[in-house]
Amino acid sequence: MRSHTSTVSPVASGSEASRSPDEAPHVESNLRFRDVLRGDIAKIQGALRTDPHLSNPVLRLIFAVLRWIEPPRDQLMELPFCPPLPILWAERGNDASSAATLHKTYLREAWLERNGWSRAKLAAKFFTVWPVLNLVLIVWLTWLNGRAVKGRTGKGLLHQMREQALVAARYHILSPWYYIFDLHDDSHRQRAYEYIQRFETKSGIYRLFKRYLRTGGKNTLNNKEKFAEYCRAHGVRTVPVLAIAKAGRLSFDTGSQLPDTDLFVKPITGNGGTGADWWHYAGNDSFVSSGGQSLPRAELQAYIESISVEQPYLVSPRLSNHPALTDLSNGALGTVRVVSIQDEHGGYEVTDAVFRMAVGSNTVIDNFHAGGLAANVARSNAELGLATDLGLRPDWGWRESHPSGAIIAGRKLPCWSETIQLVQRAHAAFPDRIIIGWDVAILADGPCLIEGNGAPDLDIHQRCSRTPVGRTRLGELLAFHTRRALAARDAAAPATA
Repeated sequence: MRSHTSTVSPVASGSEASRSPDEAPHVESNLRFRDVLRGDIAKIQGALRTDPHLSNPVLRLIFAVLRWIEPPRDQLMELPFCPPLPILWAERGNDASSAATLHKTYLREAWLERNGWSRAKLAAKFFTVWPVLNLVLIVWLTWLNGRAVKGRTGKGLLHQMREQALVAARYHILSPWYYIFDLHDDSHRQRAYEYIQRFETKSGIYRLFKRYLRTGGKNTLNNKEKFAEYCRAHGVRTVPVLAIAKAGRLSFDTGSQLPDTDLFVKPITGNGGTGADWWHYAGNDSFVSSGGQSLPRAELQAYIESISVEQPYLVSPRLSNHPALTDLSNGALGTVRVVSIQDEHGGYEVTDAVFRMAVGSNTVIDNFHAGGLAANVARSNAELGLATDLGLRPDWGWRESHPSGAIIAGRKLPCWSETIQLVQRAHAAFPDRIIIGWDVAILADGPCLIEGNGAPDLDIHQRCSRTPVGRTRLGELLAFHTRRALAARDAAAPATA
């Protein structure tokens, strides 16, 4: 990127002077404690996006509780504060299925890397923290979802609570995931063992891959600036970068000011849409944000520079979906989350995909955890299934159409073969990564990479497909690489002893 420093200084004076982050225009976070109690994920995520400095006391409380529940640890295999009860019988049975390989590896490795004192503390938590935390979760999630589920299944609240306690004790599936995975459905609950938990991958198996199967490549997926540069260098289409803001200064790819086009501004190292916003070019040298704030070009540049003092930001064009998909949006860009993973022969296989759609007042991001909808994408023909939300509240359930009235179920995504080819080329450019979750926008002229996630969350795929990863091709390949990682570790052990 050619560097052209902005003519608007962050320390300029007058009406166009730069504002400090606290003075910059933003949407006030009005999150209340009752929103948290109601499990309003959309409001919580919206507050995080518009209030990245956590000025809202409810947000500060949430983070304080999370830090208490899951304090930082230095183990390779992290365990949640409420330890998994199945760790006590992780070695039982001779099941060699994909699910068993993943479950047993996570639990066995987590147990073995802890010393006697750490194991004693874990055992103590089984009789103290484990029952209390699970009881609180069971009561809370049943209060949120129990009546709606009773209306659909006929199961009473006590019946649901008993089932939640059983799956928590036997499989360490906590109450939120009882509802996320629809385990109140008897046929789904019979396959409970085959669901792979978020903590088993992001806090366990993926770390095993990173330590023992990485080839030493230094390319990054987490830094959006470096990701864009790397993709361009390898001929992989991604979102153009118009400008970078760092330490209070803007540098432009071309020119010396923001162009006359709609813009998308997001932190370079952010995730989940926190701190992101779009700005519509309204003509006459002015821009209007998603929240309705209007700024002249110079003031917008000064604002972007001011927020970059605390963390760097990236400015790119605001993209629009393919015309065949515009009715499945409230204005936010809809994206496909596509999972690719190395196969047994070193190739890159696309195994799972979902199409994400924003709903309601959130017109900035389509994040599933921000209250949006998602539908499974059939790998063979790009056909969408029923759409659903995260499943923590009974608001949406499963539906055939978008709130706009557009039909979702049965529709086919355009440019699907091109999307798969783009993802496979992209993964080949990052050969040190075993698995990547790609966010892909399908535009009028074809697919375009938004970003890649080296530790993709699999909840969205298990929820939308109604199929546990443990019985899929993805689970088979995860188990294959888990065995590879263990073999690589064992082979290296004598040399490092």
